[in-house]
Amino acid sequence: MPGVLESFADGCHPPQTPAITFAQADGVAMKTVFVLGAGASLDFDRSNQMPVGADLARMIRAALSNEIAAGSGDTSEDSVQRVLGISGGFFGVHKEAMHTIRDHIHTKDSIDDLVNEWAQDRPEVAKVAKICIARQILHAERKSLMSPGAIESNGPGEVLNQLSNSWMGQVHRRHRIGENVRRRDLDDVFAGLSFVTFNYDRTIEQYLALAYIALGGFTADQAYAHIKRIPIHHVYGSLGELGLTNAMPYGGYSDGLINAWQGIKTYNEEVGTEHASTIAEVVRQADKLVFLGLGYHPQNMRILFPEGKDYAAQTFCCTLGLSNRRHGEIGQLFSGKTLYFSEPCDSMIRSASDDLFY
Repeated sequence: MPGVLESFADGCHPPQTPAITFAQADGVAMKTVFVLGAGASLDFDRSNQMPVGADLARMIRAALSNEIAAGSGDTSEDSVQRVLGISGGFFGVHKEAMHTIRDHIHTKDSIDDLVNEWAQDRPEVAKVAKICIARQILHAERKSLMSPGAIESNGPGEVLNQLSNSWMGQVHRRHRIGENVRRRDLDDVFAGLSFVTFNYDRTIEQYLALAYIALGGFTADQAYAHIKRIPIHHVYGSLGELGLTNAMPYGGYSDGLINAWQGIKTYNEEVGTEHASTIAEVVRQADKLVFLGLGYHPQNMRILFPEGKDYAAQTFCCTLGLSNRRHGEIGQLFSGKTLYFSEPCDSMIRSASDDLFY
């Protein structure tokens, strides 16, 4: 059964030759890399459901408390016991893990911190935590401005219009504008862009798919094919690649959760050597680096900068809510060519526009 995007795309009239190439306007595009943390997803939120750090921990605790209270009578499709029951079995150790997370998560700043403490001697805690994380992220996607319901009600074009002042909407509108690239030539508009994200959600992919379908007249399959040419690296995995036959759709429902949780890692799990090397190389080759919504966790920064040095010609850092100590730490990593913005992501892009896009 086609998803909402596929249904809308069926009515579009794609170009006669939808070539999957990045034709450059005047030579090679500058390489701009956006590095995204949880705060960057808030621009796509409409009901404060995109979970960030402690908020995600609170949501997980509330959901687990309800499930534990319901006991074996909880027959909801996205319950931990159902997901594990289908994918190998729900046993006493998993029930104990649910109680451990519920009873101890308030002592940590994030679910990742909790897993980091318990995972070595209680591996079931990590498994249950990942299911809980995936469940909340999917719920957030379903409540976002780009949700299947919003697309079905308003159409892809109106959804994009509502996001025009988001940080991604501004990037779409202004990237390479100094080169007179036409906004309708989407391959040219997005040429030179890369994304490195520490998030599990698929908001970037969903936005890009909407753009290719609504503005480029592509079918969903063609849109996803174009998106694959835009480097998007999920450092700790994601809920699944959009467009694949058996992948969890954006904001999808419960059945896909059985596979979706297995595609994510918590920060205490080692990132594969090849994956980490690819990410570090993308960052090293950037002409411009843009950090949005990050907490600049030391481990994450080591993945990005294994040599402990920022090579970019110019770096833009969102530091809203950052502690003085962490600000000092990143100040030692970045050079004097770095601009700092203590403001939300959308506001930061507006403030940095002249330096970033021209």
